[in-house]
Amino acid sequence: MEIYNWGTFDKQVWTFTLNGQNALLTGDIGSGKSTLVDAITTLLVPANRAACNKAAGADNKERSAKSYVLGYHKSERHESGAAKPVPLRGNSTYSVILGVFYNAGYGQTVTLAQVFGMKDLQGQPARFFVGAEEQLSIAENFSGFGKEMSNLKRRLKVQGADLFDTFPPYGLWDSEAVTRCKVINMPLSATGLMVPPLVIA
Repeated sequence: MEIYNWGTFDKQVWTFTLNGQNALLTGDIGSGKSTLVDAITTLLVPANRAACNKAAGADNKERSAKSYVLGYHKSERHESGAAKPVPLRGNSTYSVILGVFYNAGYGQTVTLAQVFGMKDLQGQPARFFVGAEEQLSIAENFSGFGKEMSNLKRRLKVQGADLFDTFPPYGLWDSEAVTRCKVINMPLSATGLMVPPLVIA
């Protein structure tokens, strides 16, 4: 699992290697446990079914894809008395969630990724979806493309990845490979993830 500019995981690629083993995610309050769970949920579940911050038992409105992409990390109260979230990032950056899944029985590797960008700070983040039957990484495949997201899309297509503008075709992408790795729509719980025996890089 790799994330870049997601929540308070800022300005660098953060990698979590499970090697197909069960993992216990622990840490102090505010250390990012729910942020990581929400990243995996966002990667695998349609937006209309993904409830952010359920692992912490919080209100669904507290966090969203927008709050994670902009990196809301605190609130400041203005003279009017209204509290306003303070972002770590603006609309000149992008965010990536990426998971590499491997089924040893079939020798099958699948990479799923979502790329986010803010065109308008008042709106919701734009995103596109990526599927590839090989191992990709953020550092090698999702960086150094300049300021235009279209450059990244062209490069990914040249590299053989499949791109989608919405979740449904991404969720149905290469059904044989995805079924073998049991990736899309794997069971999710409010306090953790029930993951079949895969390598998640």
